[in-house]
Amino acid sequence: NPFNGTKQYRKIITENYAELFGLRVDSSTGKLYSLQMSGAGENPVSIVQIDRINFIATWWVNITKVDGVSPDSMTIFYNSTNHRYLVTVVSGIKDILVVIDLMKQKIISRISNFDLPSYLCYDNKTDAFYGMQRSINKRGCRLVRLNPYNGTTDVLSDDFNNYEPSAGNCYEGYYFTMIVLNSETQKILTFD
Repeated sequence: NPFNGTKQYRKIITENYAELFGLRVDSSTGKLYSLQMSGAGENPVSIVQIDRINFIATWWVNITKVDGVSPDSMTIFYNSTNHRYLVTVVSGIKDILVVIDLMKQKIISRISNFDLPSYLCYDNKTDAFYGMQRSINKRGCRLVRLNPYNGTTDVLSDDFNNYEPSAGNCYEGYYFTMIVLNSETQKILTFD
């Protein structure tokens, strides 16, 4: 409890054989949402709403035609202005960015490509997505802004040739990333 410092742990009740990935709060309603991966059924990935009193995860929206969650399972964002949940899932060898309208309980956008930026984050201050795009046919990366509704990107930095992205996050209009040349050379960059 952030107000009095007490700790209480409660198990979240899910479907059988299901795991939850990430937790996001709708700051305008106080409702909790998570990504659920289930080993059963033909639609193993869904968004669930978690009751804050009873800690029961209730199915909210199925994400169809996918195999699982992205290895970067923190690629889950919530835009409380538009009540939209954005998540990266996997289908075959492609990453798919899915945008879900939680009020209407439906998928409104599905971006599928081999070139989806890594370490995506949503910045509330600029109302935009940022990530590190890997170079094609060579080792390198660069910062891009991603439109989650049509998949277009705007290049925002020079190429960092021979570097690979290793981490990335947004905060108050800034994008922070770590890029790696080799085991002895890493750089932390801040973009405004």
